[in-house]
Amino acid sequence: MSERIYMIRLEILKQLKRFKTAPVTAAQLYDYSMPKFLAKEEVLEQWDELKLEGYIAPRSGFNGEYCIITEKGLHQLAPEFPQDEFIHGPGAIH
Repeated sequence: MSERIYMIRLEILKQLKRFKTAPVTAAQLYDYSMPKFLAKEEVLEQWDELKLEGYIAPRSGFNGEYCIITEKGLHQLAPEFPQDEFIHGPGAIH
């Protein structure tokens, strides 16, 4: 797996932490705060992966489009918690 995938996953979580209680869509997150050297398609794909793995979760009432970071996702941004290989995999850029 490419280092880029890990970087994108980590960046999505970092940016979602900024919106902690305000749900956003993947497209909004990309448009508002993701580095533009990342392709939108890559970000949308990894958004779905993070959702499937429980790092982000949809807010009720928004048809699953608007999401927030979960506790599991927040733990990946805090050094006192174990780092999951799904986010901080081999060769990941931190």
